[in-house]
Amino acid sequence: MNNVTFNIRCLFCCLVFCLPATAGTIYVDANATGQNNGTTWDNAYTSLSAAIENASAVDEIWVTEGTYGPLVLKDGVEVYGGFAGTETTASASDPDGHKTYISGRGESRAVHSIGNDSSTVLRGFYITDGFIDSPDTGGGVYLEKSDAMFVRCVFTKNRSVTMGGAVAVFGGSPTFVNCRFHGNDGGWAAGAVFNHRSASPVFVNCLFYENTAWEGGAVSIVAGAPTFINCTIADNSATIGKAGALFDSRAEAMLYNCILWDNKSPVSRANEIYDKAVSGRTTTLAHSNIKGGWPGEGNMDRDPLFVDAASDDYRLQATSPCVDSGRNALLPNDVADLSTNGDTNEVLPKDLALKGRVSGDAVDMGAYEWHPPGE
Repeated sequence: MNNVTFNIRCLFCCLVFCLPATAGTIYVDANATGQNNGTTWDNAYTSLSAAIENASAVDEIWVTEGTYGPLVLKDGVEVYGGFAGTETTASASDPDGHKTYISGRGESRAVHSIGNDSSTVLRGFYITDGFIDSPDTGGGVYLEKSDAMFVRCVFTKNRSVTMGGAVAVFGGSPTFVNCRFHGNDGGWAAGAVFNHRSASPVFVNCLFYENTAWEGGAVSIVAGAPTFINCTIADNSATIGKAGALFDSRAEAMLYNCILWDNKSPVSRANEIYDKAVSGRTTTLAHSNIKGGWPGEGNMDRDPLFVDAASDDYRLQATSPCVDSGRNALLPNDVADLSTNGDTNEVLPKDLALKGRVSGDAVDMGAYEWHPPGE
């Protein structure tokens, strides 16, 4: 072989092996009867865990409705639920129409995420029936030094004997977009979310309701600085201690364009938030509606006029004082691509119901945007 031929072959090999990996689609259907290799819907894996184990960092996993066992997330793998088993695009998934459950079956956590980067995604799942006993935390999901993203997930009926009924976050900066947390039990603290070890999760367009714990009915923060943007936190309960909504032991949480209403605790002055005001700091709220009031720009203390909170309908009535009362500049980018147009740099375009995020002159407070009839 002459030098020219050898060099060309070397160049060809370099080009082939240095090209970025191409994303593939892996299919999962608990009822599939084909070859169980994930190559098509007919030959889908029947085990979600097996699909994740065999996935590469750029793959997408599409999962049909049904119930799947506990799993461990894998770096760079995007896992989508909500499929019927005939779809040809990820955007065709319908998490509410084709409910896809990851269950701890009342015996273990449902999801682990350890050290995952921000390209790791779990989207369109019901995370349920997770359980963890003392001294561990996080009944539904446990995240450690993780930046994973959770999109359009519902966390319900998870329980921890100690802390974090639905989620425990130990370090990292995970993101939760358009998620609902309801009916979780945190035991000693944090019915929905327990935050520790300088974790800085971000919650966008999220709804927290009917979660319970001894203290911190919805959220409890031992260390770290979570951010809540356009979230609704309502009807959560601390059964023994303080803070029906949020217990902030270091006063580092930040809430923008949020609604905190009708959360309850035995300590009436701390129904919504309790913080220890470390070094003179206090939990940061801006352009938010909180029962009992709170210092901060644009905050109010007025009945948000939910459509029907007794029936878990936390949308806003047309006459709600929260309509057009948020601040547009506080909206984040569409990192979860809610509009499914591939643009993650545009300003958040959708609310929790996937309707336009800004209907009037300004964004509404809370997870839902009010729209005129027919819009």
